[in-house]
Amino acid sequence: MDTIILVGGKGTRLRDTIGDDTPKPLAKINGTPFLDLIINQLEKYENVKNIILAVGYKKEKIIDRYKDKNNILFSEEYFPLGTGGAIKKALSLAKSNEVLVLNGDTYLEFNPLDLLTTHIEKKAEITIGYRFEKDASRYGSLTIDKKTKKILKFNEKPTIKKFEKNSGFINSGIYVINKNVFDDFENLEGLDGLEKFSIEIDFFSKAVFTKKIFGFDIKTSFIDIGTASSYHRAQNILNLG
Repeated sequence: MDTIILVGGKGTRLRDTIGDDTPKPLAKINGTPFLDLIINQLEKYENVKNIILAVGYKKEKIIDRYKDKNNILFSEEYFPLGTGGAIKKALSLAKSNEVLVLNGDTYLEFNPLDLLTTHIEKKAEITIGYRFEKDASRYGSLTIDKKTKKILKFNEKPTIKKFEKNSGFINSGIYVINKNVFDDFENLEGLDGLEKFSIEIDFFSKAVFTKKIFGFDIKTSFIDIGTASSYHRAQNILNLG
């Protein structure tokens, strides 16, 4: 199974912390670039083959760091494509029928083989790693069939902040998708001809009505470096440098 890691974002909320010249995935955690930690985790598993880095902002720095690794390929954005557009473009480099997709600013301990096995057993077209949050009000949530784990609906996060906390299942940003998942992309209403789009908002919310989408429960802690506060927390949690 090949893997796509999305590493093209600008990371604007982290600029004051890591500087303008460092792409967010290369922000150091106790001296080690965050993306190194993700790649090292993946390389523990024999079923993970090529790693495709979907690069965009400051891409030359990421390419320069990993260009000598034989198992790493680069899918280059020349203008921002969004998460969906970046995945769609990167899939052209994938050789496996099923492809693992990760975000380059989040870290979760999980076994890719377990995720792939579930995907194949369910005959899924898309499998989404999800987690339970006691307070899911800051996120969009998932409605999941308790028995089959089929995802029935993608719920947008509330536009009005509520005082009470609402628990629920949320998308962890880890997916296994079939390589041909976008073959009928143009048939989805409102997405005809789009190169730039969000996988979460534009694609999943429409594909749930036409494709077999299942969930995979990931119970381990979710670590991200999207903001200055979460980046500093990651220094304490990921003491792996």
